[in-house]
Amino acid sequence: MNKFNEATPGSRVGEWAPYSYNIGTGCQNICKYCYGRDIALQFGGISDRAQWVHEKVHHSKLDISEKADGIVMFPSMHDVNDNNLIAYMTTLKNILEAGNSVLIVSKPRLNCIQSICDSSNDYKDQILFRFTIGSLNEDVCKFWEPGAPNPQARIAALKHAFDAGYQTSVSAEPMLEGYREAITLYDTLEPYVTDTIWFGKMDDIDDRVDVTNPADKAAVKYIRDFQSDANIRLLYDSLKDRSKVRWKMSLRKVVGI
Repeated sequence: MNKFNEATPGSRVGEWAPYSYNIGTGCQNICKYCYGRDIALQFGGISDRAQWVHEKVHHSKLDISEKADGIVMFPSMHDVNDNNLIAYMTTLKNILEAGNSVLIVSKPRLNCIQSICDSSNDYKDQILFRFTIGSLNEDVCKFWEPGAPNPQARIAALKHAFDAGYQTSVSAEPMLEGYREAITLYDTLEPYVTDTIWFGKMDDIDDRVDVTNPADKAAVKYIRDFQSDANIRLLYDSLKDRSKVRWKMSLRKVVGI
């Protein structure tokens, strides 16, 4: 019988949900900072980083009927796209029918979110969408996340879910620019968010980003400079009183909360 994964409290997943579930390996977003890829590499899911772009659905995992005692993040290690949408929606329905609440985390593709919304009307109260939007700048997103939808497409998906009556939230983890851009991002997206907007730094940047390429090395320096402790404190001071803002551990450590 398939079981949900228990999250370690305070971990990347554990900050959001006590359980997670995945039905696949690999991701076409090709994020330079991908933590899922490096976890899969560490534990033998793939043999080298290049394999991560070759997505594989594990069809044996679609059948799950466990009832968890907390929200389930689905997915946490891959994304939802045209290649796995049918398998994803089959699994999602099984999870929801068992009575679970689900946190859907995605760099969203509008057509996929439309399909999920259309097929899940009976379970609206059990679903919270959390869409990753680390920048509003298309060029910046394309550099760091070359296979993912551009920010305008993600915002369209956010608006669609919001207009369809679903619970919505945003993750700006990792932030892909500085504190001024992060403030603009909050102000732009807040009207379409029913829940929260999370901010977090790019963790383990030295281990996850290949800086042998000069452009990547320069981009890493940019991230470090614009996400210095001083700038993080400026961001915190600017947004700390906003009702929907939340801080990931990487930021809480800097500001001491």
